[in-house]
Amino acid sequence: MDPRGRSLRFLPLAAALLLVVGLQSSMAYLRGSSDALPARSVVLISIDTLRPDRLGAYGYDRPTSPTLDALAADGARFAACVAPAPWTPPSHISMLTGLYPSRTGIRAVSDDLRPEVHTLAEEMRARGFHTAAVVGSDLVLPCARCRAGFDSLTEVPWRGNPDGQGPVVADRGDDVTAAAVHWLDARDARDRFFLFVHYYDVHSDYRPRPAMALRFGADPNDMEPGNTTYLIDRRESSDIPVRDQEQMKRLYDAEVRQLDELLRTLFDSLKARNLWSDTLIVVAADHGEEFLEHGGLLHGRTLYEELVHVPLIMRGPGVPHGRVISHVVSLVDLMPTILDAVGAPPRDGLTGRSLLPMLTGADRDWVERAASEADQTRRKRMVRVGNLKLIEDRGTGYELYDLAQDPRERHNLAAERPEQVGVLAGEMRAVLTDGTPSATGTLDNATRERLRALGYLDE
Repeated sequence: MDPRGRSLRFLPLAAALLLVVGLQSSMAYLRGSSDALPARSVVLISIDTLRPDRLGAYGYDRPTSPTLDALAADGARFAACVAPAPWTPPSHISMLTGLYPSRTGIRAVSDDLRPEVHTLAEEMRARGFHTAAVVGSDLVLPCARCRAGFDSLTEVPWRGNPDGQGPVVADRGDDVTAAAVHWLDARDARDRFFLFVHYYDVHSDYRPRPAMALRFGADPNDMEPGNTTYLIDRRESSDIPVRDQEQMKRLYDAEVRQLDELLRTLFDSLKARNLWSDTLIVVAADHGEEFLEHGGLLHGRTLYEELVHVPLIMRGPGVPHGRVISHVVSLVDLMPTILDAVGAPPRDGLTGRSLLPMLTGADRDWVERAASEADQTRRKRMVRVGNLKLIEDRGTGYELYDLAQDPRERHNLAAERPEQVGVLAGEMRAVLTDGTPSATGTLDNATRERLRALGYLDE
């Protein structure tokens, strides 16, 4: 008999079980490995254009997000997650590759993913997972290489707004939810799976259903302040009536709540199919949205917190309940985290790092550093180290902010703290690289007009 077995038989059964469990937990804690998160499958949900400060779990006082709030209470919420880009294509591709845009080559819709870059879907499929994506916009996976690794890809078709006004936008997420649930039913139930679900609903136009608009104090008969065309025309204007400013925010809040109810449907579907308990659920946003905090509207052109601070919530086997992680993290950390969570060590060369040590408590050596780049002006990049944030504008110079003392980024400290600027500029160079130009294709006229209508004018 094994000596360890001989010693355990002298203990009461309950005590022996506790000892074994304790030893396993301690080993997982010390390793910070996927043993602490034995997820069988993974659902990664991206909610386009969602600001964390519009969620109850992040301190908002309006009832926009009961489903997401409950998910955070049942799992872990990351309080300081940074988007690698302030608009859809580059941020999503970084999320799905573990690399910043300067490494992926995706900085515009017409760019191609560099051939040496591997996607999360490719890595999961290579490890035996059935992979699928259901997306509410074709901007999310803009090139053929970006779609590599997905066994199934469903792009919810674009169509006009219900009232026929305004630019063509993605339909509400009902169709996305239905397609995701259909895929869950059609798959081989014996397979482990990776499902990527993208919702475009919170993105402009802000057009909630009338009843939901009323619920948040918005006038359902006045959708104009939520129209993308209205926002584009006034994105650099200082003369927007206060009533319109409040109306656009209320319409946005109503869209968030409408989306939250769709998430409840998706989560209930996972529970009904006995997939909830052993599936890792990850919910994030690709970027935020401007509401004139720095004089702008929409997104894509700046790197202030209203755009690059994004929500990140995880729930699943081994994820501690109600944990709030205050360390600075990035969406590029999602790929290595998900691979680690299913027991598949990521390949070398990723910029992102696994977040599992934070969930197990073994995060003592975490370096609080994250960056952002690939804005639509192609002039800006940013790095955050702890609470210090440096923005570099190739046209105007540096902006330095202490987010602990100045969370709204009102006081530029660059002139007062040149040494800190120098240190952070070095950190920025260490993380981001200009690289070599990526292969760039051309856009057809219809695509270009649709991007212009969405506020992506000449990316």
